[in-house]
Amino acid sequence: MPASPIVPAVSPGESSLDPEGPYFLAGSVKTTSAPLPRTADSYRGLYYEDSFPSTPLTSVSASSFSGDTSASVAHSSFTSVYDPSPASTQYNLTSYPNQALLTGDSNLWPRHSHSVEHGNMSTSRITSPSASLSIPNLQSLLHAHSTPYLPISPHERDHSRMGIYSSQHPSHSFPSLLEQPASLNRHAQPFNILRRTSSNTTRVPQDASLQGLATHNWPILGVPAQGVSGVYQPQMNQASFRESLHPRHQPSNSINIYRELPPQSAPRPSPAPPIAPSGVHSGFLGTTIARDAFLVYAHRLYNNYTSTPGLTSVSHLSDPDAGTISPTQPGQLLGLLSSIQAQHPRHLPTLLLLSCVQFSIGDYAKCAEACNKILNIDPNYVEAMSNLGMVMRAKGANRDAEALWLKAIKLRPGYWDAIDNLLHLLCETQRTPTGSTQSPRYTDALALLDYVLSVFLREDGLLLVFISPIHLHRLQNLLHTSGNIRSTIHADVWAGLHDHVRALELMFRPPGSVESGVPLQLSDVILATTVIGLLTNHPPDSALLKKIADTLGVEPSAFTQRMLERGIDWLTLVQQSSSRLLDVLLQEGGGALPIVLLTPESALRIPSALFSAFSHKLPALCTRASFEDMWRPAPDVNDTDANRVTSTVLLTIAKLFQDPGQSKHSYLSSRGKRIPRSISLTIIFYYLALSLQPAASTYNNMGIIFYSIKHSSSALNVHGHRQLITGITLAELYYKKGLSIDNNHPHLLTNYASLLKDQGRTLEAIGMYQKALDAKPDFDIALANLANVIKDSGAISKSIAYYQRALLVAPRFPDVICGYVNALSAICDWRWGRGSIGNEPLVDVKLRFSFRPNKGDRVPSGWMGDMEIISKKQLIAAYSAGTGTVRALGTVESWIQVVRHAMDVEPNINQRRRWEITLNVFYTDFDRAQKAVNEVAFVIHLVESMNQVVQRRLYRDLYLTSAPRIISGPEEPRKRHYERVRLPGSLEAPTIPALLPFHCFTYALDERVHRLVAHRNALRISHLALTAPWLPETVYMPPPPPVQKFNIGYVSSDFNNHPLSHLMLSVFRLHERSRFTVFAYATSASDNSYYRRRIEEDVDFFNDVSSNSTESIVNQIVSDQIHVLVNLGGYTKGARNDIFAARPCPLQISLMGYTGTSAAGWCDYLVGDDRASPREAFGPFRMAKKRRRARVSLGLQGNPAAQEGLPINQVDPESQEGDWSLTERFLHFPHSYFVTDHRQSFREDHCHKRFSPEHIWSEEERLRYSLRKEIFPDIPEDTVIFACFSQSAFYHWLRILQRVPGSILWLLRFPSAGEEHLMRTALAWGGTEVASRVRFTDVAPKETHIRRCRVADLALDTFQCNAHTTATDVIWSGTPLLTLPKEPFKMCSRVASSIVFATGFGKSMVVYDEQSYEDRAVALANSISYRLEENDQGRVERRGAGELMELRRNLILHRDQMPLFDTPRWTRNFEKGLEEIWKRWADSCHSPLSNLDDEGGVTITDDDPFFSEGLPS
Repeated sequence: MPASPIVPAVSPGESSLDPEGPYFLAGSVKTTSAPLPRTADSYRGLYYEDSFPSTPLTSVSASSFSGDTSASVAHSSFTSVYDPSPASTQYNLTSYPNQALLTGDSNLWPRHSHSVEHGNMSTSRITSPSASLSIPNLQSLLHAHSTPYLPISPHERDHSRMGIYSSQHPSHSFPSLLEQPASLNRHAQPFNILRRTSSNTTRVPQDASLQGLATHNWPILGVPAQGVSGVYQPQMNQASFRESLHPRHQPSNSINIYRELPPQSAPRPSPAPPIAPSGVHSGFLGTTIARDAFLVYAHRLYNNYTSTPGLTSVSHLSDPDAGTISPTQPGQLLGLLSSIQAQHPRHLPTLLLLSCVQFSIGDYAKCAEACNKILNIDPNYVEAMSNLGMVMRAKGANRDAEALWLKAIKLRPGYWDAIDNLLHLLCETQRTPTGSTQSPRYTDALALLDYVLSVFLREDGLLLVFISPIHLHRLQNLLHTSGNIRSTIHADVWAGLHDHVRALELMFRPPGSVESGVPLQLSDVILATTVIGLLTNHPPDSALLKKIADTLGVEPSAFTQRMLERGIDWLTLVQQSSSRLLDVLLQEGGGALPIVLLTPESALRIPSALFSAFSHKLPALCTRASFEDMWRPAPDVNDTDANRVTSTVLLTIAKLFQDPGQSKHSYLSSRGKRIPRSISLTIIFYYLALSLQPAASTYNNMGIIFYSIKHSSSALNVHGHRQLITGITLAELYYKKGLSIDNNHPHLLTNYASLLKDQGRTLEAIGMYQKALDAKPDFDIALANLANVIKDSGAISKSIAYYQRALLVAPRFPDVICGYVNALSAICDWRWGRGSIGNEPLVDVKLRFSFRPNKGDRVPSGWMGDMEIISKKQLIAAYSAGTGTVRALGTVESWIQVVRHAMDVEPNINQRRRWEITLNVFYTDFDRAQKAVNEVAFVIHLVESMNQVVQRRLYRDLYLTSAPRIISGPEEPRKRHYERVRLPGSLEAPTIPALLPFHCFTYALDERVHRLVAHRNALRISHLALTAPWLPETVYMPPPPPVQKFNIGYVSSDFNNHPLSHLMLSVFRLHERSRFTVFAYATSASDNSYYRRRIEEDVDFFNDVSSNSTESIVNQIVSDQIHVLVNLGGYTKGARNDIFAARPCPLQISLMGYTGTSAAGWCDYLVGDDRASPREAFGPFRMAKKRRRARVSLGLQGNPAAQEGLPINQVDPESQEGDWSLTERFLHFPHSYFVTDHRQSFREDHCHKRFSPEHIWSEEERLRYSLRKEIFPDIPEDTVIFACFSQSAFYHWLRILQRVPGSILWLLRFPSAGEEHLMRTALAWGGTEVASRVRFTDVAPKETHIRRCRVADLALDTFQCNAHTTATDVIWSGTPLLTLPKEPFKMCSRVASSIVFATGFGKSMVVYDEQSYEDRAVALANSISYRLEENDQGRVERRGAGELMELRRNLILHRDQMPLFDTPRWTRNFEKGLEEIWKRWADSCHSPLSNLDDEGGVTITDDDPFFSEGLPS
């Protein structure tokens, strides 16, 4: 038996993992991603805060499980780009030789920092034949401060579009000459390049492809480029490289008399110009001291007047307190530089600055002339080459620019600015002189990067040469860029992971890693951060902390939060024990890292602890004099750039691990072991990124993730006391923290609004959504969410305008389309091209009605068709997203060991063979969508099924045998014996479609779509419950046999003034108390209504759990020893299916609240009857029939062994079969499953049994006539009144009105907005005369409504979703109901037929096609006649006659004998059914894997006569 029955991961010995191989392991089959909130618009690109990405996500909120409410799109989808203002594309122009990279003696003084609002970006698009990717902020992806040349983000993938988001701010942080060391002699090495910015948004033709990238022979390794003169030097070796770091310029004799300037970020005042002493003539400029002083002044002037963002100049260091200069015109500056140049014609820095000034004013010819002068003096002066390249680029001579930059790079591979410029050129779409478009040359760009990186780095990321910490972030960004371009070329977002990991390890490794022999790995940093997080939020006596302390070799008593305040080298401590530590953490997290919940303040303190041994800086930025010395920041290092770039790379990887569907690689390698991809791993990456560079967008993303987490933890508050924190609590904290940075961030405002909406704070939510739209009026997700919340608040018409705005921005956004269709349908607005789905008639854009040409035509059209198409696409997408899940989690043998644990015995040969056949399918490469194989669903159902097997074993050992069992032994062996199978922590949360299960009822979708929508929601709920940290190690203890009493528990959010309570009110009191104990669990707060008070009084134990956690409710149910738990909610608003998914009870059934399948492993039986839910509609019944046929054909009938060993005793809801709809077993009532309470609650005095039938009928006619006059005083007495009090089959009703002259159609204003649209449609389809006979009344209270239902002559039912409660109301009032059970296996379309047949007169009220529906309604209406008769008192009364009137008379006079209204009979039958299904379950415990229930369900028989008082059938 496995030590831990977690669905296994492949052990190192079972894998092909090479410890020295890649950091992220690839498999031949795509595997699962980490648990993730559901994607609503995954085609959107990244949004970058300032100069680093933060990947905001926006999604559907938790309310998506509600049946009649719209899901808020706010906590799990990708957002569109936030682009408050366009930014410019920038190039680098060098104004002075760059400082040597390897000298390490530089002191930085930041130049002017031009602040730009975050998220500025201009976009262009690229396409790929194999995948579509959105390219993130190039500046952020490449260099947190450099030009936007990066082509594409590896983690932005889409199958419809790609984009390049070029966002370059003037606030880049290249060191300028003013940031250089005091020594500015001629040996100084490259300074920063100057930049020019211009709005330059380009678009690539849609047929551009990665395969089509130019691969012409450009001189990457010494081959001359065409069109450029000169010979390129061959690739240099290391010796020549080091030699090239020192330019061959002659040293200047000038002496720098100015002291070094401190770093600063804001623009500094310009110094006053040097004043020549009295009597000094103009020849004073001929001295080197004066030259250098005035050159400093010139640089300051240049920086002051240059308004183009990103242009930097370099001057000799000057005195920061020298004073202020007023703005100077370029002409004056040119004059000054010309004077200096006239005195010093061969002074290269002067010429270089002169070229910059000339370039900035657009005098490219003069700029080129200055650069050529420099190159004539020194042909290898790379700064002049780079600036000359800028001139060529400005003139459109891209080939010449390319050659110049390439030559500069070959002369000095560490010349970062030339690399930037060349990569920008290679990775942008260009226009040729002929006007055609040239695709980006990504292959050439990658070749350039490979060449440069090979000079500096080994393959494992260790440095070949020393690079000053000041410049490490430049190399780090090249690695990041290389990874992004590599992912683009290979159309695989994971292809660049190795480069991304090397980029991080470059900063996380302290200097000297080569000599250490055991360099730090990224996994060590992840584990160390996890330990620090656990130490932060776990109490000191935590068992987990003790295990970690033992693993790290730390005294457990000392392993407290105080360790975080000491200078402990956590990286080394964890590195030395990483393998053992990983085992401990994976065991705690159920196969993944445990989820660490930290407040924003705690997350920001991570570097302080993680890098405490490195003065709280990134280790690579530190140095020490000797091995025994303390690590200290390197001299003059500024960690801002390094933190920014490191945060960017961390966010890139976090997003990669986070994306659902990006599941090809599921593990991070850790010294021969694996850290599975999971939400917990993603959170650690986000913590690190946020702690290094806080940003509003990162807070937003983390809020989204936390909102999807239902874990809880403890944390110290500001007062030092521990308080409980949950994922939702943290989501709110992170949203608020992000808004404190940027209170107009549209994604933050939208997501926070959705959180408020789900908390019931509707008005606050609407205000937040409006504020988000103020910041970004075209933000589709905010528009969709605002539309949803307005619709749910009742203002449906107002919501439609917001849906339409959202559709203009995102016409294929699933949540918008589904919400829009639901809103239009709710108010019967069939304009705008409703179209049709299924076999419905068509409604075109002009509101014209037409039938389909043939019954087989089911082509979707209009906005109804859009809803069906996009919903099916979402359902299909889940197959590919889960591909490889089973294989990634374990081998076939390891899965069989999970089964063995559940069975507690070795599977026999037949059982093993069947399991191997089932499991081997998942280790075969094939199209999962084509075969409808949902691997995530298989894993979840397997875990659920195996835990039921364990629970049946436990029941058997407790109550069904007298033999000694391990259960009576010590606690630990007992726990292991009945330990629950855990869902892997690395298993991603299944996605759910935008279409809600409850909304499917009214749409003509096929049965498989209904089933799949419910199933995907069930999977999400199961995943949520099965990954809950509070689940005990063992399965829940089953209740003892019901020897004394049977405990039944009802769970509902509708124990208030709600139709469910109206119908079931007396059931709770009518249970036989000598045999049953009734428990009620109310998940909604009391409304203090009569119904709530009655239920509280009538049950034995009423539990208001509305404010309790799921854990608390589940534990209460287990403690109450419930035998059967009844779900009265299903997928309706407020339902708590998560309680059932935790499986607190051995038997769980669905009743009344939801007339459809849950398609869930946590629902065993669905209560129905043969008419509402035929047996053939149940998958288990069909499976049972197949098993019976197989046993008969094999001669195995009666052989118990033939019934055992099936892999999972469940049907597959994902089956491609479309002729069944219900996944549960059936529990069928003899008459109707639909219970009512009308006989007890709504009896009128004149119908009392003491009166004769004639008296009752006469009085009924009198009351009906009186009410007709009251409600419709203007109609003739013989007018036929048709009525419908629910949804609409409007066309057929108008046809009936046309065929019954003078008749009227009585409808309710529900909602009131529907009246306008129905009247418009009536005019269009029926004409003025027919439309004038459509009447509306307001909705009335329940008792009034039932009383006035008698006014109608005939109630007309709807097709796709029948009347339910309304049907019983009208029949109790005596009004017949004409119904059509349109769909053979759709329960909600068959309920009314079940109801009317339970009256005994169903044949008169049920038809089976639309034409018969119209004909029967007309025939019944025409049968009515009236006559005047004198009654016993001598008064003349109006009496009706005819078939319809006779049917009404029978309904009134016999309703007390009808099973439909016989609540005591219904309750007795229900009790018999409960006892029978419990007996079958208990019998199955003798052989926990057997299929003893071979009928697929239970049918209840009625012991009483159908009509005990002689009512005709």
